[in-house]
Amino acid sequence: KEGRVLSKDPRERLMHTIKMLIAKKNTEILSQEIKRGMLEKAKKGIYPLRAPIGYLNVKRGDTRVVEPDKNSSAIIRQMFMMMAKGKMSLSQITRVAQAAGLTRRDGKRMVDNKTVIATLTNPIYCGQFNYQGKQYKGIHKPVVSRKLFGRVQKKLGDGVACESA
Repeated sequence: KEGRVLSKDPRERLMHTIKMLIAKKNTEILSQEIKRGMLEKAKKGIYPLRAPIGYLNVKRGDTRVVEPDKNSSAIIRQMFMMMAKGKMSLSQITRVAQAAGLTRRDGKRMVDNKTVIATLTNPIYCGQFNYQGKQYKGIHKPVVSRKLFGRVQKKLGDGVACESA
C-alpha cells in the first residue's frame, strides 16, 4: 500500500512484517466492534442487517432501521393471506407475486419458490427477527399479524413462531 518494493534488506522486511501485523490486528478490532454494535442494535429491537424484501433500510437520526416498503409489503401481506387460506400452491403464490412485480433484494431478479418460502417463514414480517441464534422483538412495524404468521407456519408445517414478548 505504501508503493514500495521490498528489498532484500532484513530490517526493511521486518518493518514490513510488523506493519502488516498491526494492520491485521486493527482490522480484527474493528470487526469485533462492528459485531458488538450489531448485537447491541438487536438487543434494542433494531434489525441490524440489510432489510429483507418488503422492508427498506432508512436512517432515523444516527440509526439505520427497517420500515415496510409500501408496494412490496402489500404483495407480501397478500402472499401470507393466500398461503393461510390454503387454496393455492407455493408455485401459484410465487407466480402471483411475480405478476405483481415482486423482486428479490437485488431488485433485478423475480422472486422464486425458494425466496417465497424464505419470506413466509421469516419472523421479521410479524415483528420479530433472528440474529445470532436468538429471536428478538423488533421495534419495526410488522407486515402481518402474529395470528396470520402462525396460521401460515401451521400450513407449512414449520416450527417458526412469532411469540408474544
